[in-house]
Formats: sequence, structure tokens, C-alpha cells
Amino acid sequence: MSDYDSAADTLAHTRRVAQLLAPIVGEIAERAAVHDASKLEDPEKAVFDRVTSLLATTTYGTDEYRAQLASMGNALQHHYRENRHHPEHYQRGIGAMTLGDLLEMLADWKAATERHADGSLNGSIRQNLYRFNIGDQLAEILWATARAYDWLDRDECGLPWTAPDGTRMMCNMPHGHAGLHADGNYDGGQIAWNDAGQLDGGWVPAAAIVDAAYRKSTEYAAVDAVDEQHGPGEICECGHSSHHHDVAEADGSDRRCCVDGCECETT
Repeated sequence: MSDYDSAADTLAHTRRVAQLLAPIVGEIAERAAVHDASKLEDPEKAVFDRVTSLLATTTYGTDEYRAQLASMGNALQHHYRENRHHPEHYQRGIGAMTLGDLLEMLADWKAATERHADGSLNGSIRQNLYRFNIGDQLAEILWATARAYDWLDRDECGLPWTAPDGTRMMCNMPHGHAGLHADGNYDGGQIAWNDAGQLDGGWVPAAAIVDAAYRKSTEYAAVDAVDEQHGPGEICECGHSSHHHDVAEADGSDRRCCVDGCECETT
């Protein structure tokens, strides 16, 4: 039996990791100290004096918000050139950013939401995933990081997924939910959050949000039967995609279309 004691090697490894992390910690501290310092000098200051209060009264991502940004002209472009926590700083966008850039970027998003009357980091993440063409894996990392630091205004799942008809969306079910990924604005589903960031009303699933794993279960076998009859995504006689059909019974009986106002029913 070996008399080797791994403690010395482990402690040496710990010290080495600490050495490697030290400049990163220093960099983050420096970023915190000088964040957006370019706004305090021309050509940026005069423009930010004019638009900062106006931006605070707009909703992020709206036409009005984008119009205010456009009105900033060269001052905004100067800001992007001087501040690497903006994806616009890089010719290749967010894919060229470092982890330090990304951390400052996410903190910037969070702080910016606190300057808007209706600011929401959840909403900002959702919009910016499309705005900056952020891939699924980085999207998961951003959600997880914001969640770990308790920056989210509600603890939603947020993971990107593809609905059966190919529509890309982000799940707004509660984080850690089982099974279904879904978006509350899609296909008869409904999820409501109250002002405290808690579920209010719960989730009403529609057949269109049944994922591949659940489609194999007995509970959703009838949904597969619907697709076998109509073909995935084909149009039923009611004019709606077969994925809009909710199934009341496991054997497929009493099948109703989940689209509001549709009276389609087969037995």
C-alpha cells in the first residue's frame, strides 16, 4: 500500500489556481471602478446629459427606445469603442468577448433595468439573446449566472427550445420545472406571474408544447395518434395545425382544438 499523501500536491494546486485567479479578480475590481467612465467626458457627456432621463422613461427594446439610441449618433459609437463590455465593441460581436467582458455586460444589463420604471433583467436577457444572436449554451450560462447572484426578477427557466412546429422560443416556466418547456404566449398555453414574481394562475398546457420525451409516454400517446392521422404540423379540417389539438382521453376520444373559439371536435 502506498504511503503517498496527496495533501501537499492538492495544496500546491490550490495555490496555483489562486495565482491564476488573482489577476482576474484584479481585472474585475478595475472594471467595477471605471465602468462607463467615458460617459463623464466629451463627446459622450453632453449627449448622455440629454438622453439619460429620456431613456429611463422608455421601455427597453421598443421603437421609442431605439429611436433615442439612434439620436445619440457618434457619441454612442464612441461609447461602444471605448467600452468592451458592449458586444458592439467587437467586429465579431459577442463571440469575441472574454468572460470578464461577459460578467461586466450582465451586471450592466441588471443595473440598467433599475433605471427604467418597468425594467426587467428577465426581459432584457430575452431580448438581447435575439439582438446579439446569442447561442443556446451561452444563453443558459447567462440565465444561470443571473440566477446565482439573485439578479432575476422572477425565477423562470429561460432555456431556449424548439416547439414541434419549429418555432424557436425561450421557456418561461419556473426554473427546475419537470418535463414541458413552454412559452406563455404560444399556442393556447398560459402562464401568469404576479408582481411578486410568483406564479399566479399556473400553467395550462396545449398539445403543441409536448416535447419528444413526453410524447413517448402513455399520457400523450393520443397526441401521437393525432399526428399519425394528420401528419406533424399538417392542417386539420378546422384550419389549424394538428398540433393545436388537445387530447382529453388517452385513447384519443373527445379530441378538441385548443385554439380559442374553435369548435372542432372529433370522437
